[in-house]
Parts: sequence; structure tokens; C-alpha cells
Amino acid sequence: MFLTRDKAENNITLHINQQTILQFLKATPPPFFGRSCYSLNNPDNLRSYTRNAGFENTTLEKVTLMGQSATSMDAGSGFTEGNAIIDEIRKEEPELLNAIASAIVAEINDRLDKSELNAWLGVVFK
Repeated sequence: MFLTRDKAENNITLHINQQTILQFLKATPPPFFGRSCYSLNNPDNLRSYTRNAGFENTTLEKVTLMGQSATSMDAGSGFTEGNAIIDEIRKEEPELLNAIASAIVAEINDRLDKSELNAWLGVVFK
């Protein structure tokens, strides 16, 4: 069994996070940013990968859950401090963390009343 997030465009808070960070960074982000963790989001590719790995029976289901956070700032801080790009942000300017988190919060509050989180749940058997 495995779980992989859907693409950022289908997870609006993740998309807001990525776009906001890009607005603040002066340097070009590392190649992994916005891709590596979330690149397994095409169901046809997932079926092909599992089949090529020897798993003939693959079931995929799109799962949608509601995202929750105690406060908007908790979400904003989590998206910045829990992000793989945190070292690049700190190298540019450590104070950017709070500015980015605040901007993410403002955008989330402005655009959303709820946040759907989409992922692909896969079950495979050999």
C-alpha cells in the first residue's frame, strides 16, 4: 500500500505555499522544489511503475480529505519551516521565514474557507 500526493494545482494550500515562496526567493530554487515529493501524481504512470516493478494487480483510488490546522499561522509556519527548501530560505535571509509564513496565511485566508487535500492511494499485489 502506498500514498502519494496529487499535483500541487489540485492541493490549493500546497500550490499557494509554492507560489508564495517563489515570490520571495531571489535565487533560483533548487531543482527539487515543487517537483520531487509530488511528482508521482499521474495514475497511468503509477500503474506503469507498479507493473514494471512486478506488481500485476494495482488498484488506485483518488482520496480527498479536508485539511485542518489550529490556526492559519500554524499552517503557514508548517509550510515554511517544514519545507525542504528551508535551508535556501535561511541562506538568503532568515527573517524571510516569518514574512513568507505571514504571506501564505494572508493568501489562504483571502482565498479559502476550506482546504481539500488530494492524494492517490494505491494497493498492489504480486
